[in-house]
Amino acid sequence: MIISDLIFRITLIHIEEICQTIIWTTMKKLLLTMCVVLCACVIKAEVNPDVWHRPDSLVILQQEDSISWSDEYTIFAVVRSLSDSTEECLWSFSENDTISAAVLTKGVYTSSAGKLISHNPHDFSKWCVYAYHSGINADSTKQRSFRLGEQLVYVDSLTTDTLPARVEIEEIAYFNRNVSILVSNAFQTYLALKYGVTLDIAPYISQSGDTLWHPEHDEDFYHRVIGVGNDTVCNWTSCVSRSKEDSLLYIQTDSLMPNEYIVVGDEDGPLVWHRDIDDEYSLQRVWRIRQFVNQPKHITLAVRLFLMEETADSLQLVITDANGLELQTIVPDSIIMDSLCYFSLNRIDSLMHIHIKGVLQDKIHSMCDDYHSQTEGSSNTDILFDVNSQTIVINGYSDEQIFELYLYDNLGRYFARITSRNPIDVKTLPNMVSYIEIIANNQIVGVINIPVTMH
Repeated sequence: MIISDLIFRITLIHIEEICQTIIWTTMKKLLLTMCVVLCACVIKAEVNPDVWHRPDSLVILQQEDSISWSDEYTIFAVVRSLSDSTEECLWSFSENDTISAAVLTKGVYTSSAGKLISHNPHDFSKWCVYAYHSGINADSTKQRSFRLGEQLVYVDSLTTDTLPARVEIEEIAYFNRNVSILVSNAFQTYLALKYGVTLDIAPYISQSGDTLWHPEHDEDFYHRVIGVGNDTVCNWTSCVSRSKEDSLLYIQTDSLMPNEYIVVGDEDGPLVWHRDIDDEYSLQRVWRIRQFVNQPKHITLAVRLFLMEETADSLQLVITDANGLELQTIVPDSIIMDSLCYFSLNRIDSLMHIHIKGVLQDKIHSMCDDYHSQTEGSSNTDILFDVNSQTIVINGYSDEQIFELYLYDNLGRYFARITSRNPIDVKTLPNMVSYIEIIANNQIVGVINIPVTMH
C-alpha cells in the first residue's frame, strides 16, 4: 500500500511537471505571437506616409501635394536620373507657392543660398532605393507643398532659373517626421524587393523584424538581390521577382502567406563557363536562396539564356547547402525559344546555393557523334515498359547499374543529360522530352520515344 501510494504521488508530480511544461511552452508561443502582432501593429501605425505615390507605372511629373508644417522629414524613393551631367531635381518644397528648398541629384537648393553642390554625390545613374532624412528651416505660418518635377526658382527678385527634373520615379513616400530604424529598414526592404533594386549596403528586414538578407552575413551574395514576399503592412504581395539589373535568374512561386519571403542574391561571378571534369562545365556565378516560409513552396527558377556569353545545352541546376553538400540536381521543365529555361524547386531548406551546369555547344556534337558511332557495336538489349508503374526496365543489367539518359526535345535538340538506375521512372522526366538515348558503360543500349516506344 505504501509503495503504490508512493508511485501514485510520483506519477502525480510527473504529470504536474508535464502540465507546467506544456502550459509554459504554450504561454511562450502565445507571448511570442502577441509580440509579433504588436510589433506589426506598431510598424503599421508608423508606416503611414503623408504623401505616397505608388502608381502601376512611373510617377507622373508634375505633382504637387499640400503638406503640414514640420521641422524634419523622411523620404523613401525608387528613382534614377536620365542625365548624369546636370543637377536634376528629385523633389522640392514650396512656401506660399515659391520654391524654398529642393533636393538635387548632386546637391541641394535653398532660396537663400542657391545651388549647393555635394563633394560626394549619390550615384543616380542606375535605379536605386534612396532614403533621405533632413531638417527644415520653415515658416510654420506659410502654406507648404511637396512637389515633384521641373521647378522655376528665383535667383533674385527679377531673375529666374529652372531646376530640371530629368528623372524617373517608380514610387516615393514622404513622412513629415523622422522614422525609426526598424521602419526605415522595413520600408526600404519593401521597395527593394518590389522593384528588384539591390539596397546600398543595408540589411533587408521584414515587417515582423526578421533579417531576410544582410550585408555582412550575405556579403559574398549581395548582388542583384531579388525576392518575393507578402508584406501585410505595406499591402504588397508579389509571387514573381526580377532584377532591374541584367540578372540571369529570376524566381516565381504560386502563393505566399502573410510575412513569408523568398530572397535570392548572387556573388557577382562572371557569366562564363569553367570546365569541371570531362565534358561538364559550371557557370562561375553562384546564387544563394533564403526561404522564410512555413510550408515548402513550389518555386520556379527561370534562367535567361540570352544573357550568357556562350550558349550551353544540357543545363542542370545543382542545389547545395551552406557547406557545399549536394542536395539535388534538377533538369529543366521547359525551354522557350532558346531564351528562357524553367526549373522547378520544391524544398523547405532555409538556405541553399544554386549552381548552373551545362555542356558547351561545340562539345555536344562531338560527344553525340562519339556515341552514335558506337551504335553498330551496341548490344541488342531488351527494354520493357511497365504501364502500371510507368517505369522502363532494361534487361541484362542489375538494379545498381547507372544509366546516362540523353534527353531530346520534339525538334531533335539535345537539351539535358541525367543519370538513373534500373528501372527508369518515366514520371520524373521533364515534359519537353521527345526521345531518350540510354547509355551504359559508354555504349548506347536503347532509344525510347515519348510516348514510350522502344527501338
